[in-house]
Amino acid sequence: LPNAMRGEANLTATNGSLQGQTFDNLETRVTFAGNSVNLENFDAKFGDGTLTAKGNYQTDTTAFNFTAQGTAIPFARIRPFIPNNEKIPDIGGSVNLTATALGRTADSKSYEINFNGTGNNVTLNNNALGEIVFSGKTENQQLNANLTANLEGQQQIVTANVNFADENLPFHAETNFNNTELAPFVAFIPKLSGSVPITGQATGRILLEGNLSGLNAVGTREFTGDNLKGSANFSELALQIGDTPIAATEPVSLQFNTNEIVIENAKFAGSGSNVVISGTKAFKDNVVNNLNVDGRINLSILNAVSRNAFFAGLADINIRVTGPNQTARLNGTAEMQNASASAFIGSERITFERLKGRVIFTSNQAQIDELTGFLGGGKFTASGGAFLSDDLKLSAFRLSLRGNNVTVPLPKDFLTTGDAEVEINGRRIGAQLSTFIAGRIDAKRSLYSRNIDLADVIGGRREGSISQSDSSSSFGDVKLDLIVEGRNALVVRNNLADLTASLSLRVTGDLDFPQVAGRITANSGMLFYRNDRYDVQRGELVFPPNTSGIEPIINLQAESEINGYQVFINLNGKLTDTENLSATVRSNPALPSQDVISLITTGSLANTDQGIPTLAQSGINTAAEILTDEIINKPLAKATDKLFGLNKFQLDPIISGQRLNPTARLTVGRQINRNLLITYSTNLSEDQNQVLALEYRVSNRLSFVAQYEQRSLSNVTRNKDNFSFEIRLRKRF
Repeated sequence: LPNAMRGEANLTATNGSLQGQTFDNLETRVTFAGNSVNLENFDAKFGDGTLTAKGNYQTDTTAFNFTAQGTAIPFARIRPFIPNNEKIPDIGGSVNLTATALGRTADSKSYEINFNGTGNNVTLNNNALGEIVFSGKTENQQLNANLTANLEGQQQIVTANVNFADENLPFHAETNFNNTELAPFVAFIPKLSGSVPITGQATGRILLEGNLSGLNAVGTREFTGDNLKGSANFSELALQIGDTPIAATEPVSLQFNTNEIVIENAKFAGSGSNVVISGTKAFKDNVVNNLNVDGRINLSILNAVSRNAFFAGLADINIRVTGPNQTARLNGTAEMQNASASAFIGSERITFERLKGRVIFTSNQAQIDELTGFLGGGKFTASGGAFLSDDLKLSAFRLSLRGNNVTVPLPKDFLTTGDAEVEINGRRIGAQLSTFIAGRIDAKRSLYSRNIDLADVIGGRREGSISQSDSSSSFGDVKLDLIVEGRNALVVRNNLADLTASLSLRVTGDLDFPQVAGRITANSGMLFYRNDRYDVQRGELVFPPNTSGIEPIINLQAESEINGYQVFINLNGKLTDTENLSATVRSNPALPSQDVISLITTGSLANTDQGIPTLAQSGINTAAEILTDEIINKPLAKATDKLFGLNKFQLDPIISGQRLNPTARLTVGRQINRNLLITYSTNLSEDQNQVLALEYRVSNRLSFVAQYEQRSLSNVTRNKDNFSFEIRLRKRF
């Protein structure tokens, strides 16, 4: 029976959880005697923190008397025990406290609550508050409390009062600003804590007050924060948003409660801005909006709330937000003159410059009216619009672009200049924005300068990504359907090629891993393999449609001059299928195929004073074996380039010496520019042969080679040191 309880309860637990929070050790003892419930002992240990409490509660009179003491208690361990804790900001750090509470729950006049403590390494929404000190004491039925925090070296004091003499528990709290730095306070607002820094100073006061107790719908008294309201009055308010300063020209007054905020004619100016904000902005669905924004603003202010889009320039705006918050409507206009906007498509940044036009807001739509600008130096016109959801967030959009001589980073890793007709459509599904970019680009010049790892192409492997595809894109998850065509428009300048080609491609699928169909055709240019140049007689890359990845089919005819021999190579088949990739090689003057392969893979004949390359000895004659050497040596060359500045590094297995011992030949060097190469090579054996060479190519037909050779010590028939100078001229008859 409630008034005749007898007995006790003991609880001991280790490594458990209470209200979702883990603890190391918990010991509790509660005794029951008639109307009295006595907490004899409560002892909990949370890591380095401890919390102890004791007290009693009378069930007949609702009288209570409790004491608690804590040391280094993590705030996270306390949060689950606070009612409606989902409304409380995320607090980190630890607290030391001592508290006492006595009275009768049914009579607030009897409350006597006292506490004091300190907080260490306290954070609010992951922003540092540092060390805090707090205390509270009840005198004459009044609880007076204060909190002192150090925000980036400046002290901020908050005072509060609760009147226990009134059963409604009137609450009052305030804090004052005296030319106070605002950056720590801005950091507490998640939507404003982006990459653009917001600083400033303010002088004024913030007040919060209201009843903490009231009757609910069934007439029962309960604690609540719904009755709180407040005001913010600033005689001075200046902000610095990135590089853009803006300040209030008159005192600013705000009134707020749990339903809405009312702005009383706030006027701001600076950096070209001159704007007036007034009216009501609702917080809850059934509360009515009536907010007006009128004047001229510097668009860079928008960078504070936009993480992946960037703005600059000025705009004249006249915007009004009206209606219940659940179905709020936006009406008005925004007119831009010489503005700019940047956005990310994947990891590529696109900048629209010299924007001129107007955007009309009607109900839940935004319509672009006569927008012109420049993209990559070319002029474009744009039309389209967007739908806004009931909470005024972007729901869907369509943007049509028509440009002449525009430059865009499309397809991925290309920089394309030409005439374009592109349509961008987007739709938000849940929290994810999905975008579809379709259209046609008639390329006049499309530059591809990214270096290619031949092992990636031959193996058909894709580069791994260390970031999510939508982490930096302003358009979320981007899909493509683009046609890119251009006669002699493709320019490839990278580690493998220097050529011009015609292209006709269709790029579809995901932005980061697109599908490519079509062909690229070249009738001239150069390819680079092991620092030898190959003149392209004809080259074609065909990208079959409906493949699981990019699997080009190559048809290549090229020739080169290597060590005085004219070498011809034909390559046909899938680059990703080395077993069936066909290669035919020949030379002028004619050489056995082993010697031609040796020239291609090592730069020397199969049997020389420097040794017999083992690749040639094995009689290889397939493309896979020719390309294997590049796949092995290229990663080593990359590493030596980073460590020692050497961009040529080769290890060639050979058989050398009088006893034909297997060994290897090391070649290192530096390509100073496209025409000048310095190399040093030596056998990695006791029977060394060292060569230092300098080659300068005037053109594809004329080159000069200076070479110093220190021959093997076992070679006694000729001079050990040899210097030569060659002029190589090739002419076709």
